[in-house]
Amino acid sequence: MARLRFLLDSSDDLEDDLDMIATIKSKKDSSSRYLYRTPNYKHRFELRNDLVDKRLHSNEYNETEFLEHFRVRKEFFWALHEKIKDDEMFKKVKGTRKKTSSELHLLVLLKFLGSNGNEATPSKLGQYFQMSKGCFMEILKRMSSVLLKFKEQVLFWPESDERIEIANRIQTKFMFPNCVGITDGTLLPFELKPQLNGEDYFCRKSCYALHALITCDDTGRIRDVVIGWPGSVHDNRVWTTSDLFINRASNFAPNEYLLGDSAFQPSSVMISAFKKPRGCSYQQNHEFFNTLLAKPRVKSEHCIGILKGRFQYFKRIRALISRKQDLQKVIDFFNCACILHNWLIKDPVPLNWIEIDIEEDDVINRRIPENEEGNSRRSQMLGYLLEKNCL
Repeated sequence: MARLRFLLDSSDDLEDDLDMIATIKSKKDSSSRYLYRTPNYKHRFELRNDLVDKRLHSNEYNETEFLEHFRVRKEFFWALHEKIKDDEMFKKVKGTRKKTSSELHLLVLLKFLGSNGNEATPSKLGQYFQMSKGCFMEILKRMSSVLLKFKEQVLFWPESDERIEIANRIQTKFMFPNCVGITDGTLLPFELKPQLNGEDYFCRKSCYALHALITCDDTGRIRDVVIGWPGSVHDNRVWTTSDLFINRASNFAPNEYLLGDSAFQPSSVMISAFKKPRGCSYQQNHEFFNTLLAKPRVKSEHCIGILKGRFQYFKRIRALISRKQDLQKVIDFFNCACILHNWLIKDPVPLNWIEIDIEEDDVINRRIPENEEGNSRRSQMLGYLLEKNCL
């Protein structure tokens, strides 16, 4: 209308004022995200609260269905919620705006970590929780930051008294004296090739993956995690560059050590399995030692199997790594999963969730440098076990 009047050269002052008002209104509308808001958007927060009530307080999901969806039983969900509910992240912000409940934050993280493949995409999970993709990712980010505050309290190396208790339990169960844990590496496969140094992530299983080194005790509780190395890096290199190994004088008493498979170089704090010579069979004593060592080693495989079985997101990570921040997100999610694993140590998982993949002679094509001190320590342990079994 303003353009038509300009072309017709109208000199009506009233119409000029109306044109100015219309122009201001047009600019205001064009700078707004919505011309008007529907009642659904106004009450979206109430819809989320209703969803939480249905999932947690009603009979919409029985115990089995709740476990399938959120990978944890309801009683343990409330135990987790009790630990995180008082965080300042969930307190009411200034003004009258409400904040999303702590229950929903925890449900979002559990559902995300427990989903795999296409079901783990933010768009699908956002629809499940009746929220946008951006809102889902923001809740996920906040919840992971809350959990990471507990990392030093949950993922810590035990003090000397606790290490003695662990060593006594392991000796009673598996005959290895002074052993304070079991170490093993695992791969977290990527669905897509990382754009940032992608070739480095190509691993021995012919896929792109992230490496994680996990040390646990005899109960399956995670005691130390090293994550961030590309999948092509060998377990022994990750171990020898870890803080646990570098500061071994302060982390281990003189007689304490860890157990590992043949991928690890024997040392003063690592007793590993004997490697099978290429083209030859094991020596009888070495085979006997490896058989005894396999029993406690299963504990680390079992721990990793439970971790990946409960949190299936890490069986095939659907994330494009194009910058360091993308990789850091995956690392943060894995640390969150390890924290939850330790908190849920008493919550048994169904047996069909656990996939144990024991790789015999893990380093068949890799030569590990000899270590005289480590070989001597392992030989002493072999002699002790032979004497203990009267062989």
